[in-house]
Amino acid sequence: MKITSIEITHHSCEVDPPYPAAWDSIPRGRFAASNVRIETDSGLVGYGSGDTCYGFPDYQHYFLGKDPRDIERHNGVLENIAFHHSRCWPVELALWDLVAKDRGLNVAQALGGSATSVPLYCSTGSLRPVQIHVAEAKRRVAEGFRAIKLRFGRADWRDDVAVVEAVRDAVGPDIDLMVDMNQGWRMPWDTQAPREWDEVAQIEKALRPVGLYWLEEALHRGDYQGNARLRKQAHCRLAGGEMTRELHEAYAMMAAGGLDVYQQDVTLVGGVVGLQRLAAKAREHGAVFTPHTWGNGFGLMANAQLLAAVDPDQYLEFPYDPPEWTEEARDFNQDMAIMADQGRMQIPQRPGWGVELI
Repeated sequence: MKITSIEITHHSCEVDPPYPAAWDSIPRGRFAASNVRIETDSGLVGYGSGDTCYGFPDYQHYFLGKDPRDIERHNGVLENIAFHHSRCWPVELALWDLVAKDRGLNVAQALGGSATSVPLYCSTGSLRPVQIHVAEAKRRVAEGFRAIKLRFGRADWRDDVAVVEAVRDAVGPDIDLMVDMNQGWRMPWDTQAPREWDEVAQIEKALRPVGLYWLEEALHRGDYQGNARLRKQAHCRLAGGEMTRELHEAYAMMAAGGLDVYQQDVTLVGGVVGLQRLAAKAREHGAVFTPHTWGNGFGLMANAQLLAAVDPDQYLEFPYDPPEWTEEARDFNQDMAIMADQGRMQIPQRPGWGVELI
């Protein structure tokens, strides 16, 4: 089997009303997605989606005529491209689609996994009035979710803490709650400095009575020692790494002992090959891997199948924050919207990723 063509197309849909993401000062009126389609001389077609893959046509000749199943080689080339130009990991996802289809397996099975579903945490992304967060949290619990993530970002962090306290009171002690402080990175136009270590430590102490499952992106992504210091005194897990650009950054954080939960996203860094290794190394360090998925539905599916293969008991992020951010908006560029099933995500039994792009 040889690769005969690689096509990358860019798509977008309107989000109405615009989505007020906690990490973005500009409400999002459009949602963009890039699709990868790889054709082979066998007739099999592989799909991928995720980051933009800008500039990839300059490098596609390194893949044309090659066997898509030579996945280690292709992963290495994509890692080099990510240094020289842009992150093109959706190409690796399309290659894995071909590898699994060629074997008649879904990708999770091709990776040696046997899980047919993974547990989800409902990942909200906005800052709404407390009564709305409470009402929505109750709905999610009624729908079967056993874990919910809330965001920080209000001017006074005490108001953020009050929202988490109100949600805890509403859902009771048996629902796992996560908090994302979104301190690890900024949008291009946002030059606000992250909160300093002493203030973050104060926030962590204020959240202790709530009993968090984890505190996410509490400090800047490059503050390895600060994360390690906070981890030593925190009463909950520390999570982070969602926007890591190169895997050596994750390993540096791991060497420093900075996190309990590593959240690298297969559409953004390392690909399937790299994140399999990262998950194994995290286990060696007494940590866990569960990927970030806040993108489109294809990325959600890819991360779900990866997790189903490497650690299917971990919660997977399920982006869902109606009325603006729904399954249909998130998954607009594929043949099916991915729905939660009593707080779990079912892994398709179709070969490949089980998703086709439109």
